[in-house]
Amino acid sequence: MTDAQYIELLSRRLQEADDVLEAIRTGSVDALFIQGEQGETVYTLDNADKPYRLLVEQMQEGAVSISADGTILYANQRFSEIIGAPLEQIFGHAFQDYLTRADADHFSVYLSTDSDKAIRRAASFNRPDQTVFPGHLSFSKLPDDFSGEAIFCGVITDLTDQKLMEARLHQSQKMEALGQLTGGLAHDFNNLLQAIQGSFDLIIRRPDSEKVTRWAESGLRVADRGAKLTSQLLAFSRSQKLELKVCSVNAVIHGMSDLLITTLGQGIKLVFELDVTDSHVLTDPVQLELAILNLAINGRDAMGGSGQLLIGTRHLQRHEFLSSASGFLEVRVVDTGAGMSEQTRLNAFNPFFTTKDVGQGTGLGLAQVESIVQQSSGAVSIESELGNGTSICLAFPCVDDARVPEEHLPSALADAAGDLKILVVDDDDEVRRTLVDMLDMLGHEVVEAASGPAGLDAIGQQAFDLVILDFAMPGMNGAQVALEIHRLDALKPIVFVSGYSDTDQLRPVMNTNTALLRKPFTLDGLKATLQAMVQH
Repeated sequence: MTDAQYIELLSRRLQEADDVLEAIRTGSVDALFIQGEQGETVYTLDNADKPYRLLVEQMQEGAVSISADGTILYANQRFSEIIGAPLEQIFGHAFQDYLTRADADHFSVYLSTDSDKAIRRAASFNRPDQTVFPGHLSFSKLPDDFSGEAIFCGVITDLTDQKLMEARLHQSQKMEALGQLTGGLAHDFNNLLQAIQGSFDLIIRRPDSEKVTRWAESGLRVADRGAKLTSQLLAFSRSQKLELKVCSVNAVIHGMSDLLITTLGQGIKLVFELDVTDSHVLTDPVQLELAILNLAINGRDAMGGSGQLLIGTRHLQRHEFLSSASGFLEVRVVDTGAGMSEQTRLNAFNPFFTTKDVGQGTGLGLAQVESIVQQSSGAVSIESELGNGTSICLAFPCVDDARVPEEHLPSALADAAGDLKILVVDDDDEVRRTLVDMLDMLGHEVVEAASGPAGLDAIGQQAFDLVILDFAMPGMNGAQVALEIHRLDALKPIVFVSGYSDTDQLRPVMNTNTALLRKPFTLDGLKATLQAMVQH
């Protein structure tokens, strides 16, 4: 036999084998008999499929094959268990019937595209008893040469247990974080309360002592620290909305320079490098000042109280993560301290994360900084390595020059001409009496009311130049009282005072004749607010 004849013989046998396999696949023949050295062997389609069917039935996921319109042609027992229906009720139904509406629509679009690409996505599934469970589906189309019609095969996974475990883990992490938070806060607030309580106790026992002024000043300083700690909590949790306004970051830094020098101590060399362009940004200047102070204190602690701290600003045309036609202003706080490990750097902005000992930090400082920057549409980043210090950069989009307001310094406010007749409405007796005394010291005539209805009764009996309203009161809150006051006199000046974190309910009643003063506030803060209202 020549080589050509031998090749032709092999080709015929190969073609015969292909024809036999195709006959078995299409059902044209029921079996194939093969005579070998060990005897005769019978091959059937059932024999060929059996290992694969056994494998599919042992899967922990639901396996299913469907037609191009979603009709279920085959499903394993696990699919029946996941869906919660017997197989005889599943065959012939549309697979989309077991998906929620949005996921069913998305899956139907996938089938209609007749795509050869696989689909893998999370989905929500419906059971016949109307319960919904989270899951994941993965489907792909069989090759066109496998059968005469389009068939899609896939698996679904029930993620109920996984989601439950994730929720339990998340809850455990929250409780652990809460434990870290309460431990640090309890220590800090107890220290603050001790200083306040001790100062007032000394004043009461020795009212004629020459140290009364020092004791009172100490109590005020500590109370201010407590207010800032509360502000940190609210800012990092975003419960307290920032009061965004166009401001000069250079002016904010200039205004807090004395505070920084006093806070950091003599061992820290403070260096300022401020951009001469003095670009303006949209942020809360009070919260920005607190953020810069936090970063400066962290830098001081990292340097052990001795080293150089640089606070600088510079204008950038582009930023990696932000977009703005007016460019960006970057605030840099750079220390020469010990630096951070990569693990510490990656966790630095996590709430409650701290490398300090218990009582020396709550881990809220950098979380608060990040929250302030993000609420100002900015971005924050850290560059640090062990032994080479740390540089923290805050980037803010700049605003157009047309939005920059004329500067009005607090010292430019003139004292209110003449005495004001003021109504104070607050349900807390101690707070209300203190506020009345503060107004009395400023020379105003004051009438007090312990509730919203009592305040409205007072307004019905006499005229007032201005009303001071607490926001969070039982029965009628400050917003509801203000609506009634505006119904009687739309131009009546109202100052809301509130220690409540979320005052969104005030937005409908805020106008040019209203102002918001957050608790706690000082006598100077109260005076400035009243002066601004009178000048308006």
